[in-house]
Amino acid sequence: MAPGNFERNGKLKMKKFIALFLVFATAAIVLCGCGSFNVKSIDPLDYVKVGDYKNFSLEDFKKAYNEEREALASEMTTFNVDWGYTVVFNQVCEIIGGDDETATYTRFPALCFEGEDTRTVNIYEFTEDAYKSTFDSALVYNVTDADNISTSAKARTIRIGTAFDFTFTMPYNPSDPRISGKKVRYTITPVKVLPPVSDDSEILDSLNSFYKKYPADGNSASIGDIVAADIEGTVGGELRDGLKYDARTFVLGCSEYPAQFDEQLVGLVKGGRREFSVTFPTDWPNADLAGETVDFSVKITEITNYNTPIKENTEYSSLYELKEALRLELYIEFEIMNIVYDRSELIKAPKGLYDEYYKYFKDTSENNIKESIKSFSQSGTAVSREDVIKEVWGSEAEYAKYLDETANQTVMQTLVCHAVCDALKIEYTDAMYKADLAEFAEAYNSRYQTNYSDSKVESICTKNMLLLIFMEQKACEELSKTLDGFPVIDF
Repeated sequence: MAPGNFERNGKLKMKKFIALFLVFATAAIVLCGCGSFNVKSIDPLDYVKVGDYKNFSLEDFKKAYNEEREALASEMTTFNVDWGYTVVFNQVCEIIGGDDETATYTRFPALCFEGEDTRTVNIYEFTEDAYKSTFDSALVYNVTDADNISTSAKARTIRIGTAFDFTFTMPYNPSDPRISGKKVRYTITPVKVLPPVSDDSEILDSLNSFYKKYPADGNSASIGDIVAADIEGTVGGELRDGLKYDARTFVLGCSEYPAQFDEQLVGLVKGGRREFSVTFPTDWPNADLAGETVDFSVKITEITNYNTPIKENTEYSSLYELKEALRLELYIEFEIMNIVYDRSELIKAPKGLYDEYYKYFKDTSENNIKESIKSFSQSGTAVSREDVIKEVWGSEAEYAKYLDETANQTVMQTLVCHAVCDALKIEYTDAMYKADLAEFAEAYNSRYQTNYSDSKVESICTKNMLLLIFMEQKACEELSKTLDGFPVIDF
């Protein structure tokens, strides 16, 4: 991993650390009411067995990343998919015949996936394939006609087990006249959706940095470029439908004209014009052009290629692959200490630190229970504390077990984190803590619309909990510099 990668994502990582903590934190004031345990007064190694923090494999992180995606998928039943999502679904494909009033639908078994037979799509994995990209857009946007997706189309809400359908014009494929160029209806029944661990917003700064260094504007057109072109085509001097466009945007290589059309535009620069002729196949779907020789005049008005700079300057071949690498890179930098924790073991918990964390989690949980009771009451439903505990934890005994296990787990993480920082000779000063606390307090106040001082936020969240968050980030930073054989995105 490139040494500069952590610095590039440093502020984002702090935001992620803070965000994860605030998911559990409560908007109400939950003062600890006790002094903070001084971790520096003990030797962490007397209380924990620190796991291996030097040896990591890419497979460790890929496994953890996929498990995280599976966990996210299990918590949700509705999704608005986009880049980075994986959709697993059953599919029925039917060829549409007749007209609008007497339409017929004939199943095309070769493109049906039913029962245990499912289809898996990584959204926008194939951005250079106009047809696959259009199909993906029909999953992303709430449309009934995939051939006409406007920029104002709304996101589709995908629900597991709930079918939806859309029409789609199949690409020209002379090797299979049964389906070539035909209008079909796809009926999609989602089986599973795997979200990305981080969305595009979290890697946007990195993408912007990449394209600032390696601009996507092409000097000359090549297959895979996104081009805009003024197109005019005639047959024997006669203009026909589908042959005249102003600034039509398409992926070169997927123009929806015969391949010779795209090949003729390769090498053209922005503003360049080329005149040429293309003879359309006799089985071309548009019968008005089938077998005809079309004289084209084409002017390229824009050339953009998001993939060429990636191919030329990284080990990846497409924007999809670069985004996936950035997501994994960010996850790796964030996840390193979690893997260390999984490898570590708590021998015994210092009583003062355990009591501090136990009180924190109990105070927070009890406050959340009160908020739940209040919320139900406002909706006209009376519930008791016991009712909420039974719903969330199953029983009072399981609730107590949760508090004990969570306190012990946090004790273990705190002590392991301090031990790793000691071993790596990471210096974390009071001045660094104050700066991190100020940033955290700003995020806390923004989330909960409060105006608390830094010290008050510290008393709410406990200093040791905050130290864990801040020092964990430093440990991840140092450990990320030691990784070999991992994705390298150097910019």
